Amino acid sequence: MSENSLIDIDSDKKKHRAKLISTSSKSKEIVFLQKIQKESEPLFLEDEGGKTFVMIEEGEYQQMHSLLKANQDEMFKLRLEKEILQSMPIDFEDVWTVAMNEIKKSYAGNFINTREIVRSIKRSHPNLFFDLQNLIGGDISQENPF
Repeated sequence: MSENSLIDIDSDKKKHRAKLISTSSKSKEIVFLQKIQKESEPLFLEDEGGKTFVMIEEGEYQQMHSLLKANQDEMFKLRLEKEILQSMPIDFEDVWTVAMNEIKKSYAGNFINTREIVRSIKRSHPNLFFDLQNLIGGDISQENPF
């Protein structure tokens, strides 16, 4: 295929036309396309093996990436909140602050297990949580005789 030739790309509903800018073939073939149509619809490309690829504009990709990151952060905060509340804190905000400081200090870039963080805080700062065994006056794991 010669440079600057037009190629048609079929998607589900529309046919897209793109202009082939250049190709390169050292170890991989790299194709640079100039999209002629100005629509913001993604282009679906299929290789010889039947694997489908989606091409979207860089701005759309960055927006999608930032939305996914924000969603991931929100889900993490909800899981942490749930773990803290299930551990019966005396003051939720105090435990939250300790948890966030612990995460910043110890878990930079690593997988964070919210249950382990709250258990660790409960062991190192027992004064931040209600102690049900002392409140009830015995072992709460015993079966209720009634």
